[in-house]
Amino acid sequence: MAASRLSGATVWLMAFDCRFSSVIFYSCMYTSIALMGLISLDRFFKIVRPCGKALGQSVTFSVVTSSLVWLVLFAGTAIPTMILTDESPVNVTSQNCMSLKSPTAMALHSYVVLSMELLFWIVSILIVSCYVCITMKVLQSFRNSGSNNSQGRKRTKLRVFFILLVFFVCFVPLHIVRIPSTIHQLLHIHSCMDSWVKIGHKFCLWLSSTNACLDPLLYIYLCREYRDKLVDMLKARGICVGLFSDEKEEDSQ
Repeated sequence: MAASRLSGATVWLMAFDCRFSSVIFYSCMYTSIALMGLISLDRFFKIVRPCGKALGQSVTFSVVTSSLVWLVLFAGTAIPTMILTDESPVNVTSQNCMSLKSPTAMALHSYVVLSMELLFWIVSILIVSCYVCITMKVLQSFRNSGSNNSQGRKRTKLRVFFILLVFFVCFVPLHIVRIPSTIHQLLHIHSCMDSWVKIGHKFCLWLSSTNACLDPLLYIYLCREYRDKLVDMLKARGICVGLFSDEKEEDSQ
């Protein structure tokens, strides 16, 4: 994606980005968002509404559900977009990806953009609701047990805060900016704000891509099993892991 936006990029490289790279990027991003919503829902049922070994808490059900999310989003949005973005780049003068789409592809693009925008805001509400309920439930359990573990309460709040912070920093700006950007693109509206909309969209797009770097850090901070396996793997390769070891000792106390 980045290479296609360089000044010396060829027309065919830009076409490849429009047909494949950008499509796969957006498909993976929305799949990740949908899975984050399912993870928050799973944690909600495990902590707030525990009901034993329910179907939704089995490994098999989780694997099947995750696979279905990937299949539905990729087959329903990415593959049709790749197929219908079939205009030849040598016959167009615009560097806009919309110039490579037929009328049918533009109609599909409108449907996909609006559907994914709706999906994002639904998942956002779901995630916020689930984690607020989880936090209240955990804090309530502290109060019911008569525990004075203020450090535990603070850590619980911080963990929920970091999850929501990463989600909103990475994805909310992009979806706010995409509203005017999509309107300009689909309705062919041109104004003096076009350049600012494009710059804002590119910056927010870069911001959303940082989620791929922030997620592993979240896993290290939030998931003890993940952190322990990472520490063991690094130790096996002779890499210093003093920082992770200190965190491991803190969790065991």
